[in-house]
Order: sequence, then C-alpha cells, then structure tokens
Amino acid sequence: MNLAISQNSNADRLKELPALIDEAANNKNYELALKLEDELAIREKLQVAIDEEDYERATELREDLYALENGEYKRSESNEVDVAKNDGEHGNSKQNAVFYLDFAFLGLNNYQNTTIDIVDSYDQNGNYIGSKEKTVITNRSMFGLNFKLGHKFYMGPGDRKLRVGLDINYLTLNVGISLDDDFVLPNLAFTTPCPGFVATYHFNETMGLDLQANTGVVFTLTEFNEYPIPIPGFIVNPQARFWYKNVGIGLQYTYYKVNSRETIRNLRMNHFGLFFGVRF
Repeated sequence: MNLAISQNSNADRLKELPALIDEAANNKNYELALKLEDELAIREKLQVAIDEEDYERATELREDLYALENGEYKRSESNEVDVAKNDGEHGNSKQNAVFYLDFAFLGLNNYQNTTIDIVDSYDQNGNYIGSKEKTVITNRSMFGLNFKLGHKFYMGPGDRKLRVGLDINYLTLNVGISLDDDFVLPNLAFTTPCPGFVATYHFNETMGLDLQANTGVVFTLTEFNEYPIPIPGFIVNPQARFWYKNVGIGLQYTYYKVNSRETIRNLRMNHFGLFFGVRF
C-alpha cells in the first residue's frame, strides 16, 4: 500500500483506487476490495485535511493508513455490504468468463437444395436417344427456432470500455418447422463445439454491445436427406447482442452448408433470427 500523504501522491492514489476496487470485486477477492474501500475512505478525508492545511488531522489519518496496512484498522460496518451490493448491481459485465443461453424465438430458415437427376431423352419422333443429367433446384422457407449455449472468455481488466476474447459455442440446435406440413417431420440441425471470437463494448457498467462470430461442424437431418441419417457440413454464425446486466436481445445469422451425397449435390440453409439470451 502506498502510504504517502503529500497532496500530489494522495490525489494520484485516489484516482487509482476505484479501478483497483472494481478489479478486486470482479475477481471475487472481497477481502482486498474491502481493504481498498477503507483506504479510499481514509484518503478522501486525508485530501480534505491536506487542502485545508490541517496537518494534525492529516497525521491522524496517516496513522489510520498504517493501522490499515497492519490489520489493526476497524472497518466501517457498511463497507462489506456496499462492496457486495455494487458487484451485484453491475451484473456479470466485468467477469472474464461468462456462460450464456440464447433462444431465437422469431426466426426464418431458408433451404436451397440442388439435386441432379438422370432423365431419359427422346428425339422429336419419340425415339430414345439416351439419358442425361437434369439439375433440380428447390428453394423453401419455413419458421425456424434456434437454441444455443456456450461460454465467453474475455481478456483484460473488467473496467475497460472495449474487451475482446474467445467464444466457445458448445451446442447449437436449429429446428425448421413447415406450417404447411402440420408440424410433421421438423428439419433439424445441431453442431459440435464451435470456436469463435467476441468483442464487447461497455456503454456503462450495466449495459453494452456484443459482436461475435463462430464456425464449426454441423449435422443436418432434413426432409431433403436421401436417408434418415444426419449429414455433416459446416456452419458460420455471426451475431450482435445488446445486453443489460444479465440479459440480452439480439440478431443472429447462420449459414449452413451440407456435404454432397449421390442425390444431394448441394444443400444450403440460411437462418435469420431474433433472440433473447441470459448470462451467468
């Protein structure tokens, strides 16, 4: 602890303490946070004494700083409550690891399926002349639900305005439901863990904006499959989220591309969704 009491050194220390208190509380080191809260309270009084040239009072407060350093200072009863309260009011925006659950309750799935069929060809007289390939393109849209869970790992102090980090999307489950088919045979897609990057900007201590993008392996089981087995492919998923404390709302886009099969040459799916999320 810096125990200097000159006007300049005390003022500099006063500027440092709020960030140090937030960092200690964010790291759940409440003992250190309480000690720094006490130091801040003492130094604020000390600054007043210095400004008023009350050197007797300044000496008393310096002794309080020494007592605090040696563990002999009696802490204010309200400090412990205040530190815990402030940490709770900020939500989890300053944590370095945040677990999240997202649910896209309003979404659209667009499927673009290209198949190649073998058809017989005849001349104008009706004589068979052979077979040839014919490309058939199917474009279909339907209602889409999307569920996602993962972890964000931010780097740097929690009091920074802009923070970047890694995002691990443990699972994404997409369900495409055709209202014309009476909810029969939903189109499913699910992923393996998908890594990505995230950047968050803090408007203040309780709200901000997240931008992230993930990619990985996806398996689809749709009405376009030749056989009722999941088919692998890859996925790209950017999204933007506005968060307030532990909740958020945002927009997501997901691009799916499925590997080719004998009769499924190219299956693409685009998902657009409005989602609601929570953070822990």
